[in-house]
Amino acid sequence: MKLPASAIVLVLLGSACGQNGPDQVSTSLTTPAAQTPIVQPPAPQPSGFVTLSGAVTDGTSGAPLAAARVALAYSPPSTFASRTDENGHYQIPNLPNLPNGFHSWVTASATGYLQPCAVQVTVHGDTTMNLQLVSSAALSVSSNAASSRIPGTRNAAGFVYRIAADGRHPVPGAFVALQRPFDSDQTVSNTITDGTGHYALCGLPIDESISLEAYTGTTNESGAIEISAGITDAVADITLKDQSAN
Repeated sequence: MKLPASAIVLVLLGSACGQNGPDQVSTSLTTPAAQTPIVQPPAPQPSGFVTLSGAVTDGTSGAPLAAARVALAYSPPSTFASRTDENGHYQIPNLPNLPNGFHSWVTASATGYLQPCAVQVTVHGDTTMNLQLVSSAALSVSSNAASSRIPGTRNAAGFVYRIAADGRHPVPGAFVALQRPFDSDQTVSNTITDGTGHYALCGLPIDESISLEAYTGTTNESGAIEISAGITDAVADITLKDQSAN
């Protein structure tokens, strides 16, 4: 069973690319004049600095996710972060106004949710970025088949295995994470294998080599695989090893 298209992270850049899509969630809601807007405009910020804002929603139901953490990481490493309000909206003010075309990773996280698609944004002027997360329960019962592709990126899919005396066996419920290129300590997207041990990730860069790491979370088993730069989708199986035996 394929992962529903609604479960794929939608990357919609507002002022960053000058486009609005039908699925975009506004960071402010129209209200009668007598009411206070749900999302207040950002506080004044120093000249030369900008704001990243948007909404985080459940990729299946479309419901807003409160208290989700949204972080933007630059290279060299420097992280700016915020949490969503009760309506799923967030704002990260006082960001440097980066040169046009400079990309940075944006991650969102919430309890019980995963971000299967890596997301990059160009923060040049005030920018809107809406994100969708997928519940781990939804991923664990699907085939994790990535059927959509973010323009300018590629997908990766495969199985997570462990080796036993009678051969290799798929591992359901294993976490698979995409590490930020050139920074193995930072995860920019993650997913979980389904009942057949299959996983899928999307939003992978095409011009950089990447590293995928798999681990169970309940044992000392982990494994990793390197994927070279390229424009074609990657098929990458990962074998777990017992790290306590090293």
